[in-house]
Order: sequence, then structure tokens, then C-alpha cells
Amino acid sequence: MSETEEVETTETDQIEEVESEEQEQEEDPNLGLKKALAAERKAHKEASKRLRELEQERELANKAPDEQALELARREAAAEATTKANDRIVRAEIRAAAANRVKNPALAVKLIDASAIEVDDDGEVDADALASAIDTLLTDYPELAVTAPGFGSADQGAKGRAAAPKQLTDYDLEQMSPAEINKARREGRLDKLLGKS
Repeated sequence: MSETEEVETTETDQIEEVESEEQEQEEDPNLGLKKALAAERKAHKEASKRLRELEQERELANKAPDEQALELARREAAAEATTKANDRIVRAEIRAAAANRVKNPALAVKLIDASAIEVDDDGEVDADALASAIDTLLTDYPELAVTAPGFGSADQGAKGRAAAPKQLTDYDLEQMSPAEINKARREGRLDKLLGKS
């Protein structure tokens, strides 16, 4: 690829990106503010995390070597426990969020990359990342959607044959007159009680 082609490709990509952003702005005029707020929150979170790390390093430096080793082991164990707990939290949140949108929430848990969904220090899952992950899953696998097109029908699977008449129970019979019982028998609604089906 020549240098001219690279420049043209880069310019084309930039133009498409700008047009895409403009279209998003038209659909949601507050999108720019939302993105800026999300970026600021992320930067603040990262800065707070780095500050805590620096404070912990300073405290550690003031301790004796054997206390340092013990403190490092504690931190490692705590970090491992937190990671495992966060994984469980994320999986549970995926299952809960997918319950109304995905036919098989357990499969959604397996297909969604849980590591891309963050959990804050309070145990709260990033709701935007979670919703985005489910949207992406349903885009990639539309057949998993609860209301996926082309699945099921009004006849509930009867397709090409008459649906069986609703069968009556002993309780239903107690509430019916003899004429109603005879009519139900002719309609085939007593077949189960009579041992015909």
C-alpha cells in the first residue's frame, strides 16, 4: 500500500468516524456529555485506585522486612478473594439481567466475557457495561433472544394438526350438569379421565 493510499484510507476512516459521531449526537443530544462524564468517572476511579496503591506502598516501606512479607501475603490473599467474589457477583448479575432478555441465562453467563464487566469497591457492577455485553450477545446470537423472530407461533407447536381439546378434571366434573358432561364427552374433553388417551 502506498503512502497516498494510507493517507486516503486514514482520512476516510476519520470522516466515517466523525459522521458516525454526528449521527449518534442527532439520536441523543446528550451523548457527548454522557461520554465525557463516563470518561471523567473512569479517570477519577483510576486516580483513586493509584492513590490507594501509593499510600499502601508508603505504609509498607515503613515496616520491618518480616512485617512487609506478611502484609504482602495478606494483600495477595485479599486480592484473590476479592477477584473470586467479583467473578461470582458479575456472573449473578449477568444471569439476572439476562433473565428477561435471553432464553437461556446460564448460557449467557458462559458466552459473555465477565472480565470486561467491572465491579467497584462497593460491589456494584457497571450497569452500562453489563447492558452493552447483553446487547452484543443478542446481536451476535439473535436466536437467544426471548422474542427472537422465527421461533414459536400462536399454535404452540400444533402445526398441521388440530390442537387437542383441553381435558377436564374430576373437580371440573363436580361443577357441571349432566348435559354439560355429555357435551364435554362428545367434544373429547373427557378422554383422559375415560382412559382414551
